[in-house]
Amino acid sequence: MFSAFIRKLQGFLESTSWSVFITSVILINSACLGLETIKFIHKHFGEILSIIDYICLGIFVMELGLRILAFRLKFFIGKDWGWNWFDFIIIAVSLFAVGGLAVLRAFRVIRIFRLLSVIPTMRLVSAAMLHTIPSMISIMVLLIIFYCIYGCCVSISLERRSRSGLEIWAIAFIRSFKL
Repeated sequence: MFSAFIRKLQGFLESTSWSVFITSVILINSACLGLETIKFIHKHFGEILSIIDYICLGIFVMELGLRILAFRLKFFIGKDWGWNWFDFIIIAVSLFAVGGLAVLRAFRVIRIFRLLSVIPTMRLVSAAMLHTIPSMISIMVLLIIFYCIYGCCVSISLERRSRSGLEIWAIAFIRSFKL
């Protein structure tokens, strides 16, 4: 009987409707935390935003508890172990974010990165971005080489006006970023 309940709970937690609900709560919580940083809104709606924040935290704690109950050890070492540990740490830190440590609540905004695994188009875009990192590094190296060549050319052409070629080269290099 207990195993039937666990299977139903696992199915519920893996359902699209639950995923959409949790994603919506993450977005609402992120919006509330962002709105709290605006002085006018915090002054007039701070209590409402705090209540919404506590409700979201309660939902996150409930979700975490249900997932640990349903998946037990697989929660920590299963296929989504990375996201599960990520959620566990973020929620645990948020629970202890009281008083002077209230800034730790902002870490819950990081849960929005979970959208990368939930929304297929976000998964595609994030995978494409990860694949372009080596090319971006090559482009950065190439740009640095061009800036060094530019700095050398300016330094050589203005060498007669200055005593230190290195000084002029460094200034030319730095000023080229301002252009």
